Amino acid sequence: MKKLFVSCVILMLVTLTMSGQRKSTDVVFQPGGYVGLYGGISAFMGENNTLLQSPNNFSLKNNCGLVGTLAFGYDFTPILGVRGEVATSHNRWATINKNSVLNKYWFSTFTGDFMVNLSNWWAGYNPNRVIDVQAFAGLGVGFTDHLTYSRGNLLTPIVRLGLQGSCHVTKQVDINLDLASNAVSDSYNDAKGGLFFDDVMTAQIGVVYHFSATSFTKAALVKKPEPIPAPIVEKKAEPAPAPAPPPPPVVEKKVVPVVKPEVIKKVDIAAKKIFFVTNKAELKPISLTKLMEIVTIMNEDKDLKLIINGYTDNTGIENNNQLLSESRAAATKAFLISKGIDASRFQSAGFGQAKPVGDNKTAAGRQQNRRVELIPTYKF
Repeated sequence: MKKLFVSCVILMLVTLTMSGQRKSTDVVFQPGGYVGLYGGISAFMGENNTLLQSPNNFSLKNNCGLVGTLAFGYDFTPILGVRGEVATSHNRWATINKNSVLNKYWFSTFTGDFMVNLSNWWAGYNPNRVIDVQAFAGLGVGFTDHLTYSRGNLLTPIVRLGLQGSCHVTKQVDINLDLASNAVSDSYNDAKGGLFFDDVMTAQIGVVYHFSATSFTKAALVKKPEPIPAPIVEKKAEPAPAPAPPPPPVVEKKVVPVVKPEVIKKVDIAAKKIFFVTNKAELKPISLTKLMEIVTIMNEDKDLKLIINGYTDNTGIENNNQLLSESRAAATKAFLISKGIDASRFQSAGFGQAKPVGDNKTAAGRQQNRRVELIPTYKF
């Protein structure tokens, strides 16, 4: 574990030296916020658990656990920024030696860091630099759920120091290596001795997303000069040409379609089978079947309309015959409307005994005169 921390620190310092490239003068740093997600290993160091005091008792098994961190930050300048972190880790330590009781507990921390970009401070801001090294220091508070403490749950202050290496994948995405020392209260593990504090070391790798690009070119700040307008040359006004005569109005002719002969034939055949009860405007059952054929025809052609004319023979009083012919035409119209045909598609009238088609002196002729005529049309 000691070799791992030393190697990481040396790697960061070498990277800092190698990243000292020429300062770029063609771009402008853009302040902005970011969010990051980290994961790695934490190592507890306290009484009988440090690399210096008891190296035989310190091991990955006895002292190390996993840690996860959610970070939020803001870079004010290429050098200075702040960061807040919420982290949780599964820490542990052995009290005296490898064979002693192994203490395990969850540790949650809330910290704030002051960030200094050493690469930009040392060599100047350069957006083309692939790797930056930052130092940070901060304060925070930690809470553990370890239940073996004689004083119950423990709340401890935290003092932090660390280094972070950032690999810039794009202008908005970084991959970071974060090494931190988190000094906590000496009674953190319910034991006091040696130094006046205990320490939790963390090594994490994380992905950081910047909400806006970290830089933009100076050309974006330079306002393009507006083009100088060409001088206006006054032209002598020429007489306007005489307006062309307006075109003659287009009169739209409405072409009314002609009812097809086969439709007229079907309607005429159906009409000859419409019968009423004697001296009444009541349709006989046989008539209903034929009227349903009319409904089918009008449903197939939504523009088709119907003129319904009622007639009688000359038997009885003329005024009564007139009223009866009107009632029979209206009854036929009412039946068709009841089957879903719109009323605007019908006109009905009665003509009494005025227009016979048969001889009223014979029974057959009078039967022909007691009729309803259906005339299909496309206009009224």
